[in-house]
Amino acid sequence: MTSYAPGPNAQNPGWAYPAPAPAVPPQTGVGAWLQFLWWYVPVPVIGNIAWLAGAVASWLKHRRSNGPARENARHALNWAITANAIMVLAIVCAFLTMFTSQGWDLSQSVPGDHPGVVLYVAFLLVVPVTGITTLIVGIVGAVRAGRGDVLRVPVAIPFVRGTNQQEPGRPA
Repeated sequence: MTSYAPGPNAQNPGWAYPAPAPAVPPQTGVGAWLQFLWWYVPVPVIGNIAWLAGAVASWLKHRRSNGPARENARHALNWAITANAIMVLAIVCAFLTMFTSQGWDLSQSVPGDHPGVVLYVAFLLVVPVTGITTLIVGIVGAVRAGRGDVLRVPVAIPFVRGTNQQEPGRPA
């Protein structure tokens, strides 16, 4: 007589105890901060670079045309360069102020105990103010360009000059 099943005391060779679970490091919340930095650091930088690249592309597209398209593209590029320069300078000045007010060893000083901290905060406030101003200038510029008008931003540095200095619709 042939038996197809193991006897009552035999061990099945296909069955075994499962392997122990791998050791998991304790959760510390580091991932939340790294994720924050992952999105916080590159987004403004990439956004500003993309915005500047878009302004350059628009100006290159319209620089040979006549009328308000060329002038609006030129003024938008001038504002993009100016706003980016303001933001970069403000951030650089903020960090230089922070390091010179506290020294290069940040553990030696308590934040807020030096007058340089006021400058640091002031420089960092320039960045959102410039960003909000850029949003407003962009909306107003789009509305005026839609009507066929040219928006000249008075505080924009004229990095890119037009072929003639007189703008359409402005007296000489």
